Amino acid sequence: MDGRRQIEVYLKKYLGFLGLQGKLLVFLGFIGVMLVALLLFNLYSLLLVANFSKEISERDIALADAIQNSLLLIIETNTALGQALAVRDPADIIFFVEQKNKVFDSIISIESLLAALTWGSETESFKNANGGIHYNVWHERQFSERFVIFPPSSEQVQLAGVASVYFGGFANHARKTLEAHESYIKLIQNDTDSSLFSSAQSNVGTQYVLTLRFSKLTTEKFLSIVEGANSAISQKASDILNTQRLAIVNTSIISIIGFIIILSVGYIFTAKNIIAPIESLTAAATQISKGDFSLRVPVESEDEIGALANAFNAMTESIGKQTSDIVERLQHLVKEQDTSAKLLIRRDLDLRKANEILKKLDRQKSDFLSVAAHQLRTPLSASKWALRMVTDGDLGPLTIDQKTVLMKGYESNERMIKLVNELLDVDRIASGRYQYVFEPMSIIDQIDSVLVDLLPTINKRNIKVVFNKDKEVPNILADSKKLRNVIQNLIDNAVKYTPPNGTVTISLVPEGGNMLAVSIEDTGIGIPEDQQGQIFQKFFRGTNARKLKTEGSGLGMYIAKEIIKMHKGRLWFESEEDKGSTFTFTLPIVRDENT
Repeated sequence: MDGRRQIEVYLKKYLGFLGLQGKLLVFLGFIGVMLVALLLFNLYSLLLVANFSKEISERDIALADAIQNSLLLIIETNTALGQALAVRDPADIIFFVEQKNKVFDSIISIESLLAALTWGSETESFKNANGGIHYNVWHERQFSERFVIFPPSSEQVQLAGVASVYFGGFANHARKTLEAHESYIKLIQNDTDSSLFSSAQSNVGTQYVLTLRFSKLTTEKFLSIVEGANSAISQKASDILNTQRLAIVNTSIISIIGFIIILSVGYIFTAKNIIAPIESLTAAATQISKGDFSLRVPVESEDEIGALANAFNAMTESIGKQTSDIVERLQHLVKEQDTSAKLLIRRDLDLRKANEILKKLDRQKSDFLSVAAHQLRTPLSASKWALRMVTDGDLGPLTIDQKTVLMKGYESNERMIKLVNELLDVDRIASGRYQYVFEPMSIIDQIDSVLVDLLPTINKRNIKVVFNKDKEVPNILADSKKLRNVIQNLIDNAVKYTPPNGTVTISLVPEGGNMLAVSIEDTGIGIPEDQQGQIFQKFFRGTNARKLKTEGSGLGMYIAKEIIKMHKGRLWFESEEDKGSTFTFTLPIVRDENT
């Protein structure tokens, strides 16, 4: 305990002037030094293993590679020899020559390898032997790039010498066998006496048997050399494994000790400089949350944690002062809110009464509108028939001027009747009394009927009407009377607000598989952009429309929108001022009229 206290005093004396960041840097520096030390130790262990690994004789490895290549060459040589002896037909002499060359090339390669084993691949004796033939082959066949054989041990030299003797016999008899077989093929080619064939064939067989015998002996000696090299490699590999195990054990022990030291120092540093001060702050914050603003945190350092403790104490003192002020203000606000709540309740009651009065006035307005419309329709209808009888001459002949005046009166009366009917429709829509009778019907017939009614106006204004439709247009489910009202309103507006010589285009296009889209496009005055959002409101008409046509109620688009909505379709438009408008609505298609 005294030792720990002395360390703390020492650290405070020499590190006390540092802030928390400086202490962290010192701690991280200590960890860095420890990690570098561990890394250097591990590198040292790895270097030991690497240096020891080099003790595996490169000569032994190269020797094993050389012997393995020699064994493969002997197999290839025997194969080529057998394929050459299989040739009996003089016509295959080219194939015989190819196999013969393979045998001779393999013999030269193996002789070069044996010479390298016996004298060493870079020794003067190897370079000068047989006039340098073996050394030249060593480089020409790129053996020097694959492996370089250093002077082997005396036992391996002796084994290589014995192998060379046996291989010399193998090479000698292989050449004699090929020469005898070549003579045999020539005898066949020259059609010589059959007794010579038998003698030549016997000679080939004898030489081939001797070749196989020497091949077996050479292979056995090569295997002995390989066993010696592999034994040396295995022993040294075992030594390396032992060294590696020892290095791993030592490295692990040192690493564990180093990490224990790092963790211990880290824990002491963290507990002393971070955890303990934070725990004090946490405990103080818990007490403050319970309403105790008198608690203060002890300040034990001058670093960031100490500054945090000072700030925390100052904050606590400030909160204590402000809390009392807030409580007083809250009490005052509660009183004010209580008064406001009473006023709001009173206003809510007043608003409810006003709302009831507005509802009552709205009902009275609807009732008045309904009564007034019904009362107006009767005399207007009477005036209509009276004017019709007079203009038709039922009451006697009229002058042209008289008839003109009466026709204008008749048209004004018609507009009044239309306005009254629209007001009644609006009232029925608002009250939910607008009744619908849906049945399958042809949209083409409806459009054609409306166009016939509007034909005088169309011809008078010289409007070109284009009706685009497919050969087969499916029927729709609709209320024919209500739908005719919509179609007539839209086409009449298109004709009315299109200048003379303009164009109105009506198109029928299936939409989504179960709906039919009807679009009415004109080249008329269009709708101002700032007024397009109000086009479906009751009693609204665009400013340019009012200038062009003073008469109109502004109810047609509202009624059309509501009718299409009740048909489970939708009505929309696209318009640009002075360029025209396109109004489109959709209606459900009837796939099977019998259902």
